[in-house]
Amino acid sequence: MDWRLLVAGFVVCVGLVVGWRNTGTVGGAIFVAGLVSALFVVSWLIDTYVYGL
Repeated sequence: MDWRLLVAGFVVCVGLVVGWRNTGTVGGAIFVAGLVSALFVVSWLIDTYVYGL
């Protein structure tokens, strides 16, 4: 299994927990998880472009 899949799963789980804690709703948890995941993907794409990872 690729390490990036494990990291992405961890990022989604953290996003769900933080979203649930801050909003108290499933919709808020999913929104925050999506936002955190999008930021993770953008960061990964920047690292790929800049550092060639």
